[in-house]
Amino acid sequence: MAALLLPAAMVAWLVVWIVGNAQKLTAGEPATMRSVTRCVEGGGQALPPSACSGSWVFPDGRTGVGDVTTGRNGVSVGDTVFAGETWAYWSSAPLYRLVFIPIGAVGAGVLIAVVIRVAHRRKKRSPARAS
Repeated sequence: MAALLLPAAMVAWLVVWIVGNAQKLTAGEPATMRSVTRCVEGGGQALPPSACSGSWVFPDGRTGVGDVTTGRNGVSVGDTVFAGETWAYWSSAPLYRLVFIPIGAVGAGVLIAVVIRVAHRRKKRSPARAS
């Protein structure tokens, strides 16, 4: 039973992470950057992505303020970003990757586990062949 605790916790964490990013993907909308400040360079395998602080305005006049995850070229005032009230991404593309790649990986893992289980059950059910 204890052996299942760590994998269950990891799966729960992954589900929460995917759902959080999926909510951003469904709730976000295009916005125009109004200000960009305090940019921090990042990227690569071990570093968080590049980000800036900033503010943006939505087409209906609402505004947002928070961190903007930037692409290779950064963001500038006037750029269109994909944003919520307190977060923004240079594009919706990173969110699609953060949602669908883990879903594909989990789906592949489940498929492999099912195939292994079915093969194991068939092997147990088949009678031993006499020589």
